[in-house]
Amino acid sequence: MLADWKLKGLTEIGGNMAGDSCEAKGKLSVKGDCEIESFHITGCVDVTGLLNAGEIDIGLSHDASRVREIGGTSITVKKRARFFTRKKARLTAVLIEGDKIYLEHTEAAVVRGKEVVIGPGCKIGTIEFENKCECDQHSKVMKRVKL
Repeated sequence: MLADWKLKGLTEIGGNMAGDSCEAKGKLSVKGDCEIESFHITGCVDVTGLLNAGEIDIGLSHDASRVREIGGTSITVKKRARFFTRKKARLTAVLIEGDKIYLEHTEAAVVRGKEVVIGPGCKIGTIEFENKCECDQHSKVMKRVKL
């Protein structure tokens, strides 16, 4: 059985992270890959490698988040509406790939998925999609490609 991670505050993992689930509030930093079945964080995340999970829910609330690559079945990135939410609460990634993707306040070179919904505050280089692609008028998308 893999670990169930319940984290609060500032957590730094010096290498790879694996487990069944991760529930985090605060800042999580992983100096490697993160392989989790269910990944939920409110705050900010910094993964130098791949974040791979079946279900990914990132609630941006106080600082810049960075993940090199994100892969998952269901991926949701939302800015949490809280009193202390700052403008720099955003996610930056090179590649985001999944079946069902919803993004807010995200910068990514490539977003690839079956169903892609781009909410407000995003800057996306290329969206590659199979079935559905919707984009908020307050986001910038350079290119859309139907697969």
